[in-house]
Amino acid sequence: MHISRRIIELLIVVAMVVAMMPARAQQVQRIAAIVNDEVISTYDLMSRLSMVVASTRLHDSKQERNRIAPHILETLIDERLKMQEAKRRNVSVSKRDLQRAATMIEKRNNTPAGDFEKFIKRSGPVAQTVRERMKADIVWGKLVRRRLRPRVTISDEEVEDVLNRLKAGQGQDEFRLAEIFVPFDLPDEEIAAKRRADRLIKDVRRRGGRFSALARQFSQSATAAVGGDLGWVRSAELDPGTLKIVSTMSKG
Repeated sequence: MHISRRIIELLIVVAMVVAMMPARAQQVQRIAAIVNDEVISTYDLMSRLSMVVASTRLHDSKQERNRIAPHILETLIDERLKMQEAKRRNVSVSKRDLQRAATMIEKRNNTPAGDFEKFIKRSGPVAQTVRERMKADIVWGKLVRRRLRPRVTISDEEVEDVLNRLKAGQGQDEFRLAEIFVPFDLPDEEIAAKRRADRLIKDVRRRGGRFSALARQFSQSATAAVGGDLGWVRSAELDPGTLKIVSTMSKG
């Protein structure tokens, strides 16, 4: 789905954006980005940073926040664009939509029913950024379904092809896999992408970061929406290099 960006001014001065300012008024007034005449303040960015650090269990330091701030700002811009497009197409979020999303979060994290609402009530400013993230995800899902569903048709041949592949895969090893996809477009970007991937590995292994939460925040694949979950994958569907690695991996 195409979204026109009339004006997007990124004022990414990380030192200014992430530096802890003493007064909340200053945080609200400073501008991190302007998205089609709507302002994303540094206070918005700092609130989202706090949410990300808490949900992913990253080390909470100024250096860590400086490192992830540009990515989080891009996420906020994308969310604002989604909300603007939803408003333009008269797509809204109901209380029932939010409740359904909260229930899914509780199931995903194996927490009792009602825990999410308790978290929202005690989280103060962080709660607002959580709700904004939920609303953006909900309206975008509605927009995609509205635009794409009428165009999707599945032929009998396609169904038959899937059934044949399932039969052919009987007896093969299967792996339940999850991913954090870090892309690069040009050869000279590969080194930087490798560094980002290595940092994410360290976040999981050394700091107790949650893989699924990190995937939701930093993966550049459609699987990010489900915590990077690829589901069960048969060995025949994996390239030899990947198969060699996952075959020797222990659970988790």
